[in-house]
Amino acid sequence: MTTNDSINLSAQGIAYYNGSGAFSTPLLTQFRVVVGAVSNNLSTPTAVGATGTVLVGNTGTNPSFSATLSLNSLSLSTPLGVASGGTGSNSFNINGVTIAGATPTSPLTSLTLSNGQIVIGATGAAPAAATLTAGTGITVTAGANSITLAATSGGIASWVNVTTATQAMSANTGYVTDNAGPVVYTLPTAATNYGDTVIVVGGSSGTGGWQIKQNALQTIEFGAAPTTTGTGGSLTSTNQYDSIILRCITNGTASSTWTASGAVGNLTVV
Repeated sequence: MTTNDSINLSAQGIAYYNGSGAFSTPLLTQFRVVVGAVSNNLSTPTAVGATGTVLVGNTGTNPSFSATLSLNSLSLSTPLGVASGGTGSNSFNINGVTIAGATPTSPLTSLTLSNGQIVIGATGAAPAAATLTAGTGITVTAGANSITLAATSGGIASWVNVTTATQAMSANTGYVTDNAGPVVYTLPTAATNYGDTVIVVGGSSGTGGWQIKQNALQTIEFGAAPTTTGTGGSLTSTNQYDSIILRCITNGTASSTWTASGAVGNLTVV
């Protein structure tokens, strides 16, 4: 074959006629293929091979047809974007939970979860890994791939052994009176929820008994005998093992009212 510009033909190039009386021979380097289009004066024409094959270039040697094109050795300088069907990220956390970005085309990210954590959402913000928060009378125990919820006995979250002369009380707490002298308890300054509970029981060493005093504007309803409103009101035991359960019947205010839902002993109401 002769051409009018054969002197310009490249070694191991792909020769094609450009339609203007000249031939060109573009080189194929590694991982390049020739691609063409209908009725177009192309610099890289469509390769012709067996059905289902493509012409693959190899640096330093002749190109050849292949039925498959391996991408194992190819690399991208940047991740394929979400808009093009990619993830937009180079890597993800091992065993992480993949989440979408802030916009429809933002890169995907991943969260790492520790024992007992779950993914919790927030309106207009990214979800986060967090543990459950225990509420009144509830305990939460986190484990590997597990979360255990349990109710505490009687709605009381904790018990305190009291061996001092005074004790400020906290909601949903029980107190065992174990002081040799009298113990003066003071109600919580403000209840935060209806049904907040305190319990006082006489202990094996509590020979001095106990008294429950109030803060300003507080009242204890002891059946038909309410206490005096404010700091002058109180309930006092008469025997070592006298006990009482008090529940708040107002919500989120310092002027709280408490009612006795159970009592043992002949208590003194002031």
